[in-house]
Amino acid sequence: MRKVRKVLGEAGIKKAATARRGERPNHLFTRREGCLMVMSYGTDLQAAIFDLAMNRAAK
Repeated sequence: MRKVRKVLGEAGIKKAATARRGERPNHLFTRREGCLMVMSYGTDLQAAIFDLAMNRAAK
């Protein structure tokens, strides 16, 4: 949640839906907010997430 607040601010947190899987919350972002969150990580992780998203979109 700290990273979400840092990257998206309070308004972004309010837009994100939260689901629970086990003990940790999962945030469900719109495409814009998801892209902003991905850009806050290193390039290797960005590439892996982008590839996964494109593969899912192609199905």
